[in-house]
Amino acid sequence: MLGKKFELQQAEEQLNLELKIAKSQARERVFTRLEREENDNSPKRDDAFIEFSSEMKRANHSGLTVSPSGVTYGKAKPGMSHLHRASPEFYYRAIPNEVKTEVKKEANSSQRSDEDLLKEIFKVQYEQLQTMISSQKQLATAVTLPQPEVPKFSGDPTKYKTFIIAFDARIQARVANDADRLYYLDQHLTGEPKDLIGGCLHLEPDVGYKEARRLLDKEYGDPYKVSNAFIQRLSNWPVIKYDDGPSLKRFSLFLTKCNNAMKAITHMTVLNHPPNMQSVVQKLPNNLQTKWRETVVKCRIKDGRIAGFEDLSNFVEFAAESANDPIYSKDALANTRAKPAPPSGVVDHYKKINTPKPKSTSFATNVDASTQSPSLHGTGSSRRDAVVPHATEAKGVRCLLCHESHDIEDCEGFKRKSVGERKTFLIERSLCFGCYGQNHFSRRCRRKRVCKRCKGPHPTLLHEEGFARRKEVRSGTEERNPNEETVRVNTVSTNVPQRKSENKGILLQTILPVIVTQKGTGKSVKTYAFYDNGSSGCFLTENLKNRLEATSTKTQLQLGTMHGQSVVDSAVVEELIVSDPNGTNPIELPRAYTTNEIPVQHEQIPTREIVGRIDHLKEIAGEIPLYDQELDIGLLIGNNCPTALVPLKVVPNEGDGPFAVRLHHGWTVSGPLHVVTTPTTNKITANRITVREIENVKEIITPESLLQLFELEFNDMASSNFPEDLSYSQEDRRFLTKVSDGIKHTGGHYEIPLPFRQTEVQLPNNRQQAFKRALWQRKKMLQNQQYRSDYVAFITDMIDKGYAEKVPHESLKSISDKIWYIPHHGVYHPKKPKKIRVVFDCSARYGGTSLNDRLLQGPDMTNSLVGVLTRFRQEPVAFMADIEAMFYQVLVPADQRDFLRFLWWPDGDLGAELEEYRMRVHPFGAVSSPSCSNYALHTTANEAEREYGSEVAGVLRRNFYVDDCLRSVSTEGKAIDQIACLRQACRKGGFRLTKFICNRRSVLESIPVEERSKDVKTLDLSYDDLPIERALGVQWCVKSDTFKFRITVKDKPVTRRGILSTVSSIYDPLGFAAPFTLAAKKLLQDLCREEKIGWDDELPHTYHRRWEEWLKELPLLERLSVPRCVKPVDFGEVKSRQIHIFSDASNVGYGSVAYQRLCDSEGRTHCSFLMGKARLAPIKAVTVPRLELTAATVSVRLGEIIKKELDDKAETIQYHTDSVTVLRYIANDQKRFHVYVANRVQLIRNLSDPNQWRYVNTKENPADDASRGLDASTLTEQQRWVKGPKFLWQPEKEWPAQPTRLGEIPKDDVEVKNQVDVCATAIVSPTAVSTVSKLLQHFSSWYRLKKAVAVFMRVKVILRERSFRRANGKSVKLNEDHSRLTVKELEDAELAIIRFTQFLSFKHELGTLEQDRSGQLEDQSRSNHDKVAVGKTSPIYRLDPFVDNGLLRVGGRLHNAEIPEECKHPIILPRKSHVTTLIIRSAHERLGHAGRGHVLTLLREKYWIVGANSAVRQRIAACVVCRRNKASPQNQKMADLPSVRLTPAPPFTYVGVDFFGPYITKEGRKERKRYGALFTCLVSRAIHIEVSNSLETDSFLNTLRRFIARRGPVREIRSDNGTNFTGAVRELREAIEEMDHDKITEKLRKQQIDWRFNPPGASHMGGVWERQIRTVRRILSTLLREHGNRLDDESLHTLFCEVESIVNSRPITAISSDFRDPLPLSPSQILTMKTKVVLPPPGKFQRNDVYMRRRWRRVQHLCNQFWSRWKKEYLSTLQQRPKWCQEKRNMKIDDVVLIKDENTPRNDWSMGVIVNVEPDSKGLVRSAVVRTKTTELRRPVHKLVLLLAVEDRMDAEDSSNDDDKPLV
Repeated sequence: MLGKKFELQQAEEQLNLELKIAKSQARERVFTRLEREENDNSPKRDDAFIEFSSEMKRANHSGLTVSPSGVTYGKAKPGMSHLHRASPEFYYRAIPNEVKTEVKKEANSSQRSDEDLLKEIFKVQYEQLQTMISSQKQLATAVTLPQPEVPKFSGDPTKYKTFIIAFDARIQARVANDADRLYYLDQHLTGEPKDLIGGCLHLEPDVGYKEARRLLDKEYGDPYKVSNAFIQRLSNWPVIKYDDGPSLKRFSLFLTKCNNAMKAITHMTVLNHPPNMQSVVQKLPNNLQTKWRETVVKCRIKDGRIAGFEDLSNFVEFAAESANDPIYSKDALANTRAKPAPPSGVVDHYKKINTPKPKSTSFATNVDASTQSPSLHGTGSSRRDAVVPHATEAKGVRCLLCHESHDIEDCEGFKRKSVGERKTFLIERSLCFGCYGQNHFSRRCRRKRVCKRCKGPHPTLLHEEGFARRKEVRSGTEERNPNEETVRVNTVSTNVPQRKSENKGILLQTILPVIVTQKGTGKSVKTYAFYDNGSSGCFLTENLKNRLEATSTKTQLQLGTMHGQSVVDSAVVEELIVSDPNGTNPIELPRAYTTNEIPVQHEQIPTREIVGRIDHLKEIAGEIPLYDQELDIGLLIGNNCPTALVPLKVVPNEGDGPFAVRLHHGWTVSGPLHVVTTPTTNKITANRITVREIENVKEIITPESLLQLFELEFNDMASSNFPEDLSYSQEDRRFLTKVSDGIKHTGGHYEIPLPFRQTEVQLPNNRQQAFKRALWQRKKMLQNQQYRSDYVAFITDMIDKGYAEKVPHESLKSISDKIWYIPHHGVYHPKKPKKIRVVFDCSARYGGTSLNDRLLQGPDMTNSLVGVLTRFRQEPVAFMADIEAMFYQVLVPADQRDFLRFLWWPDGDLGAELEEYRMRVHPFGAVSSPSCSNYALHTTANEAEREYGSEVAGVLRRNFYVDDCLRSVSTEGKAIDQIACLRQACRKGGFRLTKFICNRRSVLESIPVEERSKDVKTLDLSYDDLPIERALGVQWCVKSDTFKFRITVKDKPVTRRGILSTVSSIYDPLGFAAPFTLAAKKLLQDLCREEKIGWDDELPHTYHRRWEEWLKELPLLERLSVPRCVKPVDFGEVKSRQIHIFSDASNVGYGSVAYQRLCDSEGRTHCSFLMGKARLAPIKAVTVPRLELTAATVSVRLGEIIKKELDDKAETIQYHTDSVTVLRYIANDQKRFHVYVANRVQLIRNLSDPNQWRYVNTKENPADDASRGLDASTLTEQQRWVKGPKFLWQPEKEWPAQPTRLGEIPKDDVEVKNQVDVCATAIVSPTAVSTVSKLLQHFSSWYRLKKAVAVFMRVKVILRERSFRRANGKSVKLNEDHSRLTVKELEDAELAIIRFTQFLSFKHELGTLEQDRSGQLEDQSRSNHDKVAVGKTSPIYRLDPFVDNGLLRVGGRLHNAEIPEECKHPIILPRKSHVTTLIIRSAHERLGHAGRGHVLTLLREKYWIVGANSAVRQRIAACVVCRRNKASPQNQKMADLPSVRLTPAPPFTYVGVDFFGPYITKEGRKERKRYGALFTCLVSRAIHIEVSNSLETDSFLNTLRRFIARRGPVREIRSDNGTNFTGAVRELREAIEEMDHDKITEKLRKQQIDWRFNPPGASHMGGVWERQIRTVRRILSTLLREHGNRLDDESLHTLFCEVESIVNSRPITAISSDFRDPLPLSPSQILTMKTKVVLPPPGKFQRNDVYMRRRWRRVQHLCNQFWSRWKKEYLSTLQQRPKWCQEKRNMKIDDVVLIKDENTPRNDWSMGVIVNVEPDSKGLVRSAVVRTKTTELRRPVHKLVLLLAVEDRMDAEDSSNDDDKPLV
């Protein structure tokens, strides 16, 4: 609309201007004539004026014509002058002189002549005309210039002014209608501004437009908001790296922009404030910060003023100009470095061939002694692999923009450019738009990158929204580069002469053209595939993957070659399908890995021309695929895909020549063309590769694992064992023994031997591996000068300080198996980019082992990080220090240093030979180094305790985290003394404690400058501010003595991976920001629920907006400040110290927070934040009361941690919750809870007392912030989370009152177990089981039984005490003990139970022995009275029993053995007792369900069970867990044969049917699948084979009809169920399952044929025909080799008939060695009535084969003879059962079973319950119906494993309660 109006307005103005120009030209022509006739008379002048008038009239009516040079009017002459060349004087001269004179004379008269008037008119018209011409020129220029665009405004206040100026100039000034203005305004807004004015569109246009402008001005034009936006962007500016000129330039420009804005916006003057200036200066590199500091000092001293923001802006501008100097900047100097010039002619040759040097970093091992030019194979530069490699593939290539070591796609400077600027940059440097490579353009690029946004063939940073790539229509002839025609060969035949002179020594490889596709995509690519038997994996090139647009997953591969192991980056591509060029014979590859190239050459591809010249292979030369020079070798198929490599046919070699092999994808040739005794090349390729995929950390974190992480955080049972409860393992004890025995102090350092697992260590010689890794490091150092200088400096410093030494000459000849060479590499700390650390790779494996494999790791002796930080906050004076090179201060004995050898260049000269060095100390990278160094530090502490006291020793033990010391003390003097003692103590142990930092200047001044922290060394402690340090990763502002956050928001993609990376970067071990991070974790949890969203997929709008809102708040976290010290500086002597822990939960999450409350002697109170935890609620729905209870468990655990870690112990710990339900649960003593609640209540009561729990109102509960989350602004502004609730700051008497009564737990509470009250009257007989026996029978756990009896015994003691007090007249009230049961009480309960059990089982023996002890048999010795006391009929007669403290024990013969008394005289237990069963079960479960011998060994350490072997065996046999893991499937006695197999009947009356196949037949050029249907006669064992064209129902019915037509009617057909066809391939099995069995059955029923199915999985029930299937397949394989693998239908029919004849000729009875006996029976005798055995293949017919005329008698005779012999000889052979001869227990309904599945691991077998059984005629169950969790299955009993019989279900349910026992 606006454009059309503007065009009409321009056209109208142009017409008016053209008319005026035409009139002016007419006047010009007239005045030209007047000038020539100036001297003529006046009449002529009059004629001239008349002509002028006519010219003017003609001009008014003249037509306009347009010429290429401009606009002309009428019939203008070519020589006419242009108006812009005329001048005012010209018009004046055009008037005759006479007229001029008259004008002068009559100037004062009132009458003016016409000439004078005309002259004035002309002057005015000329001036107007010049103005119009100037306007027209400006208009024309404006039309030809690019039209300025109005940018869209998205809400950035810093860009609002620019947007409004552009909008007013380009739209508002040209549009008069408010409706159009409002419309254009809405179109030029996006995001939040667009939503802001959305309501204005519904108002009247004039009102709506004004309101919209007002809203925008208010929201984005407000000076305060604009200034805040500038300041916010400035604070978020990333830190500039050293010598990063472009970044410094951008920063300078923005500072200039801020400075200019400051002049107009007064609010921006806050930039002059020192804190804001400091934040800006912190963005500068360290060198510029130093220079700025000098500038500030100069301003203050010389000028007497304080430097402001303008000075800083000018300073940075000057620094940026210096860093970006066009001649001497870093980039300029780097671009002008001398490069070696190629020899003459090489450049042109390279341009023509365009072939890169072959790489040696392929997956094969290439040994190349000399550099040779690759063979071109006659293809020139048309090969796709001949282009320059991908930019990211060439190692060491620097970014072309910033010259750093990264890909240009990862360059931050390149990302900040617009798409147009990026393309301009590529054009200027002649780079490819497809891969950023050089020397080619994108049109011919074969390595184009794939866009991550649209999946198009272009880099992601060149993606343009809304741009559709134009499809190029290629013509039949492609335009070629003239330079390429000299080497390009367009026909294959011309390759032969070129190769003929080069094929000596060429090794042809098995390479074939194939078509590759990936499942689920329609993309297919043709390429060459290398079939490599020497590789154990499949590979494809990156180029092929990109062309396929295949989905992949990044990973790493460990490649094993003959030189050792190496790790490379790769990607996994799955579901690749490879077929031949015709698209047939598809083969699915296993997972394939990407690589840069396949290690074979094009000249190794066999062609028809080459094969045709080989005599013994000429016949198959025509079968070799045509050579295609355009195809890459993009695929390698390894031996893990045997289907593709199986040879179908082989033509062997002759002599040393090649051989031919036919694979599924065609014929190929392999082997040398000519054997050359003298090598023509120095290059050998060995393709032996082993591949092991290394798990990628990035891809291990799946959505499921992330959810499990959240669940793990929710699972508070995961950390129920505290560190003090954990003991050292056996390996840890061995480590401590070795170290403690070998440690010694020598040369001022501790020397600790390497803790080898074995005493004698033998290692292979891995010098070759170390040598290769060293060469890699040299290559990297040559490419990166900074890396090289840092690396060399580190190694040199290590050697100079004595940490390493050159291997002595005499040691170079030491024993090789006592030497190990350690590869090494350098790594940079992410927070310290300039500090390198050389890591010795002790995990590098060679020969199947590594140094770390041979070393003991040792125990974790490191203090808890949370504990060290918590103790660091206790006192006001704090200092930190660091042990310099802690690992390197612990020496290694000289005799073990050869295990720590490494290779290095002397003096860092990379051109010199590598020499051998060795470490003198424990290296960084050895698995044992941390434990060894910590052990040395603890030993130092032990030694220091004698000289410096326990406090210094305690600091060394408890205040170090690895090598960092964090300590706080009460006074500065104490800090000075303690620092001095610590330094001396460490020095005596060989450690140097340095890098001191303290929050007190006086303490820092007492420390030598060289021992201070790097940031403090250069400070003037008199007035310079103390820096910000990192205290174990937490930002510590030393000046303000507070903990803060430093947020650097990196540009991460808004994907699940990017969000996880950003959230994980917030390091908060004490939980200062836990409420804020909860919202981001909740977003991640919600994303994990979305199964359709991948890790790198863009987020939906709702999630995107939630993330943007959270990310916008993230920088505000820097405002959060938490005091380091929990005690104020001026606080008095602490009189009271309390810990208060609050917990809360919601549907979002749950959390806990702890505070310390201090009271001094003056009555002042102070509360401080200690620790906070916030956890997400689980995905699985959990009730809020349960979450509240879980939060309470977190609180008690938090309390335990604080009690352990704080040096100053608290008087009390109070727990607060706002859940009355939780308080009722904790105080409950009567109700019984379900397992979930019971376990947690038990844990809470174990770690706390109910009196410690208090109720707090929700509004006063700070843990409410942790359970619901807070935004950053609220977290920083409100004080509750950091300072605690207000009532804690008040005296205790003013605290909120506690509820008097919590009330009872409601009866309908779902967490309370229902109590069943049984009211009945029973008559107890004398023989009834006693009450105590009932109690023992009630429990199914030995531990729970002991605990219950212990409680009863405690109650008994209390009741007796009460009775005693009541009898003596004392007060009955007692201080009842509510503490937990002690170990002594449990032991007493155990003895009481055993006494009662022995009393029941050995009553007579106990009575006899007790009488003996009382002296009734005094005159006999013990050896004699034992024989008298226990009768020989007693089961314990041989044990020599005696009574000890009421217990019956074994006397035995081991009285003199030096073993514990319990082992000498174990307690005797009866075999058949419930207590004995419980004890055996407990021992069995404690040993992890071990076997009988292991359980017996454990039991006999304390008990002697009569008949222990059978008792333990019986218990293990009844264990459900053991049955699940070890029990065999059920079996049943083999069934009787059915009558159809035992009754003579015509052949094929009763048959079994099965399918086999498929087989491929040829029909012209097509290939068809055919199947075999095998019909087996159940009586005569004869077979009949029919060919089936498919496995459809109709095809089977036709097959059956043909069978019946040939063999006669059938009475019964038996078959498998369609799922267990023996030998059937997957396709056959699936097709048979799809058959319409109902249709087939109905069809057969009409013909009076029964079809019976065997149960699924019961292949043994169809053994009659299954055995024939194997026989047929074996014979078919033999005949197929004779007839060829490809048959037509007729040949296949014939072949099946031959197989049928051969199988039917087999004997079914025993063959006699007596020639007089008749021939053995065979099925063919009843079918053909012929006794001769038919042999394949059929021969010619003979005359003597003709039978006699009366054949019917002969046939009848043969038939009778067959059935007679069948009954006598064959039927008797079926009598015996080869297996399953005994009847077994029948499976019953409600039995619990496992369903066996041979295709899955046992742990994955389904469990189910039998719902129906199917017995046979004798009542034996043969199959059953099992109901699983998802379905019902019918299976034979041989596929079922009995877990729990129905009669044992009740016992099993009792024993299952063991898993639900509460925590103790």
